[in-house]
Amino acid sequence: MTCSNPDFIWSNEYPVNRFAQGAFKTCLECLYKKLTKEHLISTKFGKPEKITYEFATKILNDHANAMWGLPKDTSRRIVYAIGGWESVLVRTGVWNEVDHHRKHDHNSTLVKSDVLEAVEFILRKEKLY
Repeated sequence: MTCSNPDFIWSNEYPVNRFAQGAFKTCLECLYKKLTKEHLISTKFGKPEKITYEFATKILNDHANAMWGLPKDTSRRIVYAIGGWESVLVRTGVWNEVDHHRKHDHNSTLVKSDVLEAVEFILRKEKLY
């Protein structure tokens, strides 16, 4: 089995969270184990897997270099992620105000209301807008 997203729940403007692919994977693993007495072998990719971020960094930096003529060996990286690296957390999706104020291993660099506000902030910070 291959999974692209380990998130257990997701939400949007609808007031109730919904089960995501991680919940489906958990259920499928339990059913498989019950039926076969074996563990289901699975592969996951997508966020938050390191290889996904490394690939995205390369593609985005190549694109930025082509757009703005930056040298290929530049140490400056114009890569931000909503939910990773120098991260900008957005108050949409599975945002939870109470959870945000708890101590986490991966605290965000800053918090913005939504993806548009985050992107506009990044463009202004990088003097691209």
